Amino acid sequence: MKLGSIWAGLLLAMHLACALTYENALKALGKDGLLHITDKNYKQLVKNEDFALVVFLTAEDSRVGCTLCHQFAPQYKTTAYQYVEHLKNDDKARVIFAFSDFLESKDYFQMLGLTAVPRLFYYEPGKGPQMSKFSSEFSFVTAENTDGFQRWVSSAVPRMDLKSLQIETPASKSILFTLAVFVLVLASVGYKFKNHILDVVQSRRVWEFLSFGLIVLFISGYMYNQIRSPETYKKDKDGNIVYFATGHNTQYAAETQVVSLVYGLVTICLGLLLKFLPSVKDVKKRFIGVITISVIVFFLYSYLVEIYALKSPGYPLRLLKRL
Repeated sequence: MKLGSIWAGLLLAMHLACALTYENALKALGKDGLLHITDKNYKQLVKNEDFALVVFLTAEDSRVGCTLCHQFAPQYKTTAYQYVEHLKNDDKARVIFAFSDFLESKDYFQMLGLTAVPRLFYYEPGKGPQMSKFSSEFSFVTAENTDGFQRWVSSAVPRMDLKSLQIETPASKSILFTLAVFVLVLASVGYKFKNHILDVVQSRRVWEFLSFGLIVLFISGYMYNQIRSPETYKKDKDGNIVYFATGHNTQYAAETQVVSLVYGLVTICLGLLLKFLPSVKDVKKRFIGVITISVIVFFLYSYLVEIYALKSPGYPLRLLKRL
């Protein structure tokens, strides 16, 4: 009986000796505020005895071609660095942000059973050694910005204050001065030419132009480009430049330019049909104009259908035979 008690005590002592405490984890952080996990140290660093652990698993090497990894990494690193910079001794959340790259952690990734990156796991205190049995995972499918990641951390980690994760960008004094001068000049010019400005603001054509312009921008994919910052184009296996990405969940920047140009031309044609041609008194010229513009709209719309077919392999319909 005594021997069993001694053996249990020794096992407990060995476990406590090997476990990583919160204080030691803070000492192991890099200058960037991250706990860098590799094949050489993962067996020790994942033993989060008394602190929560958030692990970002990525592949930063360009040969891997993980675009989302490169997009999310700066946000994650900035959040972790700022959190450590504002960390106080009475940190109630007791959370450590970790980072692991595929090329330096192949064995660790294999232990986790990963087949794709990026992945972002949260482990409750003491659950890190369970590897693939993480407490929570961040969904990159629905996340579009840093705020989504920060909200996920604050909801997953007990006693975590969302404000401690929000990225603070100090305002530059030169920018503030320039902005003040710009507002002052703008106010002066506006007061001097207020009558002309009112004419422009109250102009129906100006609002029509702005409305159509905004519609074209929103339906062409510019918002996606601002959020995801995709590549302009890509080359296929034969080295040919590809401007349109297959699938409706992704796109290249060049695709937005082409689609917006086509939509813009269609908008101009419709404007001519509705605004200009009705004022033409010569019936023959009006008829020729209507036919000409209608043919142009047909070809433009045919090209849009062709783009849709390129993004949807197997789509059978065409207005014109593929060139």
